[in-house]
Amino acid sequence: MDEKRAAARTGPRSAERGRIAGLLLQRTGPLEFRSVLDVGCRRGELLELLLAEHPGIRACGIDLSERRIKAAAEQLGGRAQVTVGDAENLPYPDASFDLLICGNSIRRCQNPARAVNQFYRVLRKDGTLILFGYGRTPAGLTLARVVARYAGESGGTCSAKEIREILGRSAFRNVEWESPIKNVYFAAGKK
Repeated sequence: MDEKRAAARTGPRSAERGRIAGLLLQRTGPLEFRSVLDVGCRRGELLELLLAEHPGIRACGIDLSERRIKAAAEQLGGRAQVTVGDAENLPYPDASFDLLICGNSIRRCQNPARAVNQFYRVLRKDGTLILFGYGRTPAGLTLARVVARYAGESGGTCSAKEIREILGRSAFRNVEWESPIKNVYFAAGKK
């Protein structure tokens, strides 16, 4: 099992994640922020990079997976507050963060529009939202969408196009959308 995990961290997907992390650091470099929330923080990799580039910030992460949160807590060693929870019901007070980042996990939300509203709620005035993920819907996600529809369920398999439309209808201003790497999108907006 450890060999599989090691291979997954050094394979092509890992290299792509590294490029995305580099692009994220480029986008956050010129920003002035004292606090950041990473929604869908996984094992805390991005929080660790942000803490290295911006020492002294208050960093928080949230993820649905208790296993990932335990791994993030271990990796970050108390430098960030990490919590088990979901994007649609963020357990933070209004206007808590200057920067909110969210990767591909928004595409798995049952109600991505609710998640975007939560992002807006927890950001401070003039706070920045950065969303990023894969632009193409992977075959597994397409299959999950078909199965969910036949089972009478909705949500949980949102495409990048749908995320763009939700963000465009949201209260965020100065929304920008770009695809700096093939099949990868970055979106940013201001509260």
